Amino acid sequence: MFNYSGSSSLVQIFTFIILLATLTTLVPYAFCAMSELMLLIQHRSEFNRRRLIGSSVIGIVAFIYAVWTVYGSGADGAPGVPAALAGYPCLRVVAQAAG
Repeated sequence: MFNYSGSSSLVQIFTFIILLATLTTLVPYAFCAMSELMLLIQHRSEFNRRRLIGSSVIGIVAFIYAVWTVYGSGADGAPGVPAALAGYPCLRVVAQAAG
């Protein structure tokens, strides 16, 4: 892998792999945080006020954290975003096939 990476050191390869792992983990995390907020907004009547406020704050903080961390990974990990997003249609097909 070292010969084909185009990098001059193992540290650069390690840094790229860590950034790629961060991105592929946090993109679904951001989607989950947003889906929690959407559920809270759409089904507001099913939650009591205290739980609604607490869950909304947690969802907003989680989404901001995910976006901030993805932004913080910088341009070095940017090739990982299309790779992560390419897997979601496959996941949907598999989930539909499972029933």
